[in-house]
Amino acid sequence: MKKLSLLLMVALLSVATWAQSNVILSLNRAIFSTTYGEKWLRLSCCDNTDYVWSATSSKEAKTALLDTSQDSQLFCFVGNETDGFAIYNKVLGEAYKLTALSPCSHGEAASWTQDEAATWYLDTRFTEVGDKPGFGITTNKENQGMSLNMWGGNGGDLKFYSMSGAGSRWIVTQVDQQIVNKLSETRCKETQALNASSN
Repeated sequence: MKKLSLLLMVALLSVATWAQSNVILSLNRAIFSTTYGEKWLRLSCCDNTDYVWSATSSKEAKTALLDTSQDSQLFCFVGNETDGFAIYNKVLGEAYKLTALSPCSHGEAASWTQDEAATWYLDTRFTEVGDKPGFGITTNKENQGMSLNMWGGNGGDLKFYSMSGAGSRWIVTQVDQQIVNKLSETRCKETQALNASSN
């Protein structure tokens, strides 16, 4: 319990420097949505919190440098901790789900699909370790230990690797929806102003 409290305190201090109002989620169920878009999440790597999950315009599952203005770095977990969940990206929308082989294996990449997708699960075995604690995200409900990894750092594919490596552990942060909406409105107004000035 002391380790979990320390983890939460350290995580909250690191998040305080971000430009958005975020909450580190200590309870697994707090990150799950019942419908698409209910809660938006950011996934930062425990090995280097400047690296986050991202979806590219070519529909690849990658890591990228943290940029709080990018909707491509926001995800929604629809489901629950017992039965598993689907993973969506804000930019790709409800039509695309993250998928991978199940059971997963070392080096296997995740990808986006409009077809039947894998069911995802949280692996909590490393949430209370002393060095770089975080969640594993896997397609293995049983015999876990493999998680998506920031393979190659910035711009690397999300691929499976052992959770013994901190690059396979993730800090899940819920993003304040009001701030997300304001950022989207601001970007829209900036684009409109730019378009008007170029005419």
